[in-house]
Amino acid sequence: MTRRTPALYLLALSASFLLPDSVSADLSVYRWKNRILLVNTARDQHGKVVAALRQHRSGLLDRDLVVIDLSFHDKRIPQSIRPAAADLDSLRSRYGLTGESGCVFLLVGKDGGLKARQSGELNLSRLFALIDTMPMRREEMRSRS
Repeated sequence: MTRRTPALYLLALSASFLLPDSVSADLSVYRWKNRILLVNTARDQHGKVVAALRQHRSGLLDRDLVVIDLSFHDKRIPQSIRPAAADLDSLRSRYGLTGESGCVFLLVGKDGGLKARQSGELNLSRLFALIDTMPMRREEMRSRS
């Protein structure tokens, strides 16, 4: 275990207290502060998605990613935000998600625009690579080094 790992864990723990337990359909509260990963998991893929998110937790934190769970089943993704029922329906409708959508992952940039849509298996490495090419992210990396 590196010295940085406990610090990242504490950062993740403290950051989770700063996020609301639920989110409204208006995602503007995150604009210019966070990128958003909207997650819609199929019940049978839920465990794989949770494992991938846990494995890449430091990458999520480093890229200011907030995970919002839009899944159509009752199993909640740990350390994600779950919208209230009315807002959940509004967000699903806005992004074209139905009960038959299966696993869908949507990346919303800090500017509020939809940046990527993945279907099937979650590929966080591909999403991270995409984020890392964005001008705002490049500036973040320069200012943090």
